[in-house]
Amino acid sequence: MERRKRRHRELLRRLRVDLVVSLILILIGLASYQTIRTVLLRNAQDLGDSLAANYAGEVDNDLQVYETLLVFAGDALESQVASGAGTGEISAWLQRYYARLQSILGAGAVDPYAVVGGQIAAANPWEGDETYDYARAEWYGRAMAAPGEVVFTDVYQDAIY
Repeated sequence: MERRKRRHRELLRRLRVDLVVSLILILIGLASYQTIRTVLLRNAQDLGDSLAANYAGEVDNDLQVYETLLVFAGDALESQVASGAGTGEISAWLQRYYARLQSILGAGAVDPYAVVGGQIAAANPWEGDETYDYARAEWYGRAMAAPGEVVFTDVYQDAIY
C-alpha cells in the first residue's frame, strides 16, 4: 500500500512537470501565432501601400505622356489653323495622328478631336457630332479657362461612349 502511494505521488509529480511544460509550450505557441500574425498583417499593409504608390506613379507617367502628346498636337493644330487649313484638312491630319497614337499607346487609348471654327474635326467622326454641344462640356470649359495649358477632367460619359 505504501508502495502504491509512492508510485501515485511519483506519477502526479511527473504529470505536473508534463502539464507545466505543456502549458509553457501552449503559451509560446500563442505568442508566436500573435507575432507571426502581426508581422504578416504589417507586410500585407506595406505591400498594399507599395502597390498603390507604384500604380499612382504609373498613372502620373501616363498623364505626362498624354500631356506631351497633347502639347505636340495642339502646336501642330495651331500652325495648321494659322495657315488657313479647313476642317477637312485638320480631320485628315488628326486621322494620321490617331494612327501614330495607336502604335504608341495601343488601340482605343485615345480618340482625338478638335474644335476648329465652331466645328468638330475628328479622327473618328461619330454620328451626331454636328449637333454635339461641346460648349457645355466640362472639358471644353476647362480648356477655354486655361488657354495654352493642358487640362484633365475626371472621367465622364461623352457623346460617343
